[in-house]
Amino acid sequence: MTALSRWLFTLLAIGCSAISAADPLPRFPPLEPAEALKSFVVRDGFEMQLFAAEPLVTDPVAMEYDENGRAYVAEMRDYPYTDKASDKPFVERTKDEPLGRIRLLEDTDGDGRFDKSTIFAEGLSWPTGLAMWKGACMSSRLRTCGT
Repeated sequence: MTALSRWLFTLLAIGCSAISAADPLPRFPPLEPAEALKSFVVRDGFEMQLFAAEPLVTDPVAMEYDENGRAYVAEMRDYPYTDKASDKPFVERTKDEPLGRIRLLEDTDGDGRFDKSTIFAEGLSWPTGLAMWKGACMSSRLRTCGT
């Protein structure tokens, strides 16, 4: 093990030791979109605006804009679902139905909020990233450890 590796391992161990079961992260109840927007604290001179919420989009994990201001959103509706009866660590689950999809969101009336949602692609296995290039939308996929 190199000195750098030992240093990084030590840093990771110290960081993980600061997190304990005795001090769980705070839990917050789910809020309606308008109420959730009010729950954020932003610095002076900044503001947050809600531009999309359910049912227009569900379980978003990535978003990219195209040259026309439309948003492509990767939805991972199947994560973190696993059937505990058949789950095996570090084994890819090839028999699970792929529930991921990409939605296309559009603001048709120009008010700054998306009001139209179209399923652009579906049947994807864990889409985790998007990239726009020359009018095309490309999606990346999460690979599980050990595969």
